[in-house]
Amino acid sequence: MKGLLLKNFKNILPTIAYYAFFMLVFYVVAILSENIVMFTSVSVVLAISVPTSAYVMDEKDNWDKFVLAAGVTRGQLVRSRYLFAVLCLIPLWILSLVLIFILPSGVRAENVIIFLLFDGVELIMTSLLLPLEHKYGADKSRIVLLLLVVIAVFACVMLGTLLHEKIMSIGMTVWLAAGVLLAGIAAMCASMAITVKICAKKDY
Repeated sequence: MKGLLLKNFKNILPTIAYYAFFMLVFYVVAILSENIVMFTSVSVVLAISVPTSAYVMDEKDNWDKFVLAAGVTRGQLVRSRYLFAVLCLIPLWILSLVLIFILPSGVRAENVIIFLLFDGVELIMTSLLLPLEHKYGADKSRIVLLLLVVIAVFACVMLGTLLHEKIMSIGMTVWLAAGVLLAGIAAMCASMAITVKICAKKDY
């Protein structure tokens, strides 16, 4: 498993600087605006694009065929990709939490809601993308990737409307955010099970 994870991280090394710069820009924007919406929205995009970049490299190198021939099981291969996706999310979550505590306490409740909601969105988007990539390949899944980015942007707009226009109470929004997060966790578990079945039937 460790070797599989290292291979995934090696795949994204050429684009690390790009992702870091992208994150830094929106991190500064979040600090200046005293709102983490923009940064968490970017986190959703990264949650989709980083695992996709790693999978594209594997597909290009015929990595799956090689590693399966070397004795790695299909289940291990799938689980390593889901674990890699979660490990990529953890730094984004940590940075978001730091933002919540360094920004004024008056906006903390709103930012916590945003954090919980978009964590769930990140998990849901990843859960949708990974089975499709394993089933149809990276190229055919690019359209889905673009669609997921659009959905993420739409979610950002809706969130801003709910919170800033006071359409929903803080209490209701907290429950909504918690529900989305739980849905994201459940979606990841179901998605991994589906992807294992897809790979079990796949002819490499």
